Amino acid sequence: MKILLVEDEPFMMEAMTHVIKNRGNEVFAVSSAEDAKKILAEENIGLVVTDLYLPEPDGYGLVNFVKGNLKTKSIPVIVVTGMVEHKETLSNKIPADEWVFKPFTLQQLTDTIKKYLTIEV
Repeated sequence: MKILLVEDEPFMMEAMTHVIKNRGNEVFAVSSAEDAKKILAEENIGLVVTDLYLPEPDGYGLVNFVKGNLKTKSIPVIVVTGMVEHKETLSNKIPADEWVFKPFTLQQLTDTIKKYLTIEV
C-alpha cells in the first residue's frame, strides 16, 4: 500500500517512515501540506498519516482538503498530534478517521495504521 506521511519534524519523519517501510509499505514522506497535495494528485495513495502542526497550509487544511475532495475523500486519514488536551474539540472539527496522540510508541502508530491496510503490518 502507498502511504503518504506528512511530518515536518525530521526525527519523527525518519522514525515513522522506517517503521512503515519495514512492514512492506511504500512511503511518500513530505514535510508540508503543499507537497502532500502534489503527491495526492500524482499517486494512488491508500492512507494519509499527518501531523497537525505543519508549515502553512497546516495539517488542519490538509485533512479538510483530503476529505473535501471528490478524488481523495475515501482515503483514510490518521492525525498525529500532541494536543491531547484538545482531543474532543479537534475530533469534532477535523474529519480524521483516527487520532494518535503524542507521545506515542511506534507500536501504537503501527497498530493504528494496521486497521487500514490490506496487507499484514
